[in-house]
Amino acid sequence: MCLNASIEIAISRGIGYQEEETRMKKLREKKLMKTLSTVQDLADGLMALADIRNGKGSLSGPLLVSSAGLLSAIISTHKNWVSC
Repeated sequence: MCLNASIEIAISRGIGYQEEETRMKKLREKKLMKTLSTVQDLADGLMALADIRNGKGSLSGPLLVSSAGLLSAIISTHKNWVSC
């Protein structure tokens, strides 16, 4: 919210707008990466739970576990791609 206010002030004054916009873009990217990391951790936790339960139970179905693995792999690929 503070950065949004800074952008509005920069727009009204006509100075520093590009710098503030760049900072906002970086913050959005950081927030997205944090969200993706949380989703990846949940997917990895689901796979670990399936391993512990030896494939028994409603959360250990092969389709669900393989989907969680695929999601985790896609997120890892995205993180590595962005960092290069």
